[in-house]
Amino acid sequence: MKTYFVWLILVPILFALKAFSADNPAREWGAISNDVQISLRLKDSVDSIKTNEPCSLWISIRTVSTNKTLYIHRWLASRVDSSFMIEVISPSGKSVSPAAEPAPSGSGLVYSVPPNQIYEYEFKLSDICKFNEVGTYTIVAKKCISFNEKPVCWVTSNPLSFTVTPGEWKTTNAPSSGYGF
Repeated sequence: MKTYFVWLILVPILFALKAFSADNPAREWGAISNDVQISLRLKDSVDSIKTNEPCSLWISIRTVSTNKTLYIHRWLASRVDSSFMIEVISPSGKSVSPAAEPAPSGSGLVYSVPPNQIYEYEFKLSDICKFNEVGTYTIVAKKCISFNEKPVCWVTSNPLSFTVTPGEWKTTNAPSSGYGF
């Protein structure tokens, strides 16, 4: 009987913790557009990197719809294609945004995000954009998304700011594979 009582108490608590972690107040979200939001943050939740240090974005996409499934197309390589745009503003105020490339044929996956769920993935930003100027960079991402039968729309992320500090980053690790996940 005690075991059932413990499970009766423990299971709702675990579901509540999962719900609170999904809406972690430390994570900033972009505006809701067609029941979708995007959040950007640097991998490992850092707020600064060294000059030319590799850095990755954690991109979170959530649907706030109660009845529609979201479909997200992702290319296999780290790239900015016509369905995903990243605007990068350097400390001097210049755009150092990577240019979008034509979408390759046949080299991607489609992920579905059910209602009220979050899909997260890593995007190796330093593979396509070098951070060699000391100061604060600001990044905003836009992603083209679609629902079951609804037309395609664009969703804009929260602005993400981080600092590049002096000092050359050095490693003995092999270069990255170039794949964005």
